Amino acid sequence: MMKVFLAHRKAVSEFLQALMVAAALTAAFLLRFEFELSRDEWRMLAQVLPWVLAVKLAAFRLLGLPEVSWRKIGFADLTRLWMGTAAASLAWMLAAMFTVRVVVPRSIYALDLVLCMALLAGGR
Repeated sequence: MMKVFLAHRKAVSEFLQALMVAAALTAAFLLRFEFELSRDEWRMLAQVLPWVLAVKLAAFRLLGLPEVSWRKIGFADLTRLWMGTAAASLAWMLAAMFTVRVVVPRSIYALDLVLCMALLAGGR
């Protein structure tokens, strides 16, 4: 099992990051709407989640975040994670405004940024 994991380390890393990004966005929606999502809010989440995953994972890959160590992490790595997460969140916000055409409350962008950073840093 460990040999399979080590052979596909990058794919596992990106899969875990995708799970963390999805969890952060879902938690941001739940916090924003006080844990009571209506059908419209669930639909909004379902509409933006694929875009968020695509944009953030592409930004993470461009910035080299999947290569940040999962075992040992220092201040330089945390700074890199913070900058990468902020850039990915900005890219998602711009994509949501200009391409998705879904009106997402602004507080979700901020909540998602903080939660995504916490999950990515805490998961390492």
